[in-house]
Formats: sequence, C-alpha cells, structure tokens
Amino acid sequence: MLTIISVIGNVKSDKKLKDVYQKLSRENKVEKVLLSRMDAQRTRIRRTTDAGTDIAITLEHDTMLQYGDVLLLEDNKMIVVEYEPEDVLGFKIKNELRSDEKISTAIKLGHIIGNLHRPILIKGDVTYIPIQSESEVANIRRNLAPILDYIDIQHTRIVFEPEEGIEVHTH
Repeated sequence: MLTIISVIGNVKSDKKLKDVYQKLSRENKVEKVLLSRMDAQRTRIRRTTDAGTDIAITLEHDTMLQYGDVLLLEDNKMIVVEYEPEDVLGFKIKNELRSDEKISTAIKLGHIIGNLHRPILIKGDVTYIPIQSESEVANIRRNLAPILDYIDIQHTRIVFEPEEGIEVHTH
C-alpha cells in the first residue's frame, strides 16, 4: 500500500504539472483516484486507483482534496484526484427576457438559492447546486414558483467543483 501525506500540486492550476499530466496521459501512465466531493473533505481515506494501486491518504486537518490534485509524481507514474459526477440542478435565466426582468429574476434566484445554504458552480450562464434526493427537487421547484416562467431548470449529473471564495454557512 502506498501512503500519501501531502498534495504535490494541481494539474489545473500548475502549468508544469499540467504539461507532465498531458505527456503521461498520452503514455497511459496516469492513474486516477475517484472520490465523491464529500469524501474529498476527509483527511484519511483509503482507495484503489483505476489501475489497481492501493493508496492510503493521510492529510493535515482541514485539507480538502481538489479535482486535479496530484498525489504522486514519479518518472513513469502520476496519481491524480478526480471527483465522481453527482446530481445537480442547473438554473438558467431565459434569454428572451427584457433586461429588467433578467435582473429581477437573477436577484430572486440568488436569494432563493442562497437560502438553501448550498455551494454553487457557475458554468457560462448556468448556476448549479448539488442535490441529494428527488424530494428536494420538488421542494426547490416550489420555492422557485414565483419565477418558474423566467428560468429553465435542468436536473443532471456533473462533476461539481464549487466556486472558490464563496462561503457556505448556516444560521
């Protein structure tokens, strides 16, 4: 078993690591450890990579593994963290609305989503939030009733990487 005690860097934010990642990927020398977003928040994890390497991850307290984190880098091998896709709702304000309707809808949508105390992910003009169950979808649609005619909602599965710098809190 391989023990990992720190993260080397991230292929998404470090150009040198990204270049090495691309090179090793072409040579089929990148192993991936697949984690749920919730598991990535744990500091002690034991997993097997997609190539069968048994790893134990033991990180400092309050460390969260990010998508693209490099756990091991050797001449002929790299182990990288990937997140499992999860259920999300995506919200998009309809394009055909007038400017004032778009602004009003955006403010109301932000208020309603904010009251859910969930992390968000923004991709283009779609805002995503993670969901845990189908019953949640019905509740969220009920809360959005005043603006349903102004937004499109999609229920899908994606790799959810929350926006950085936006704190989720409770009251």
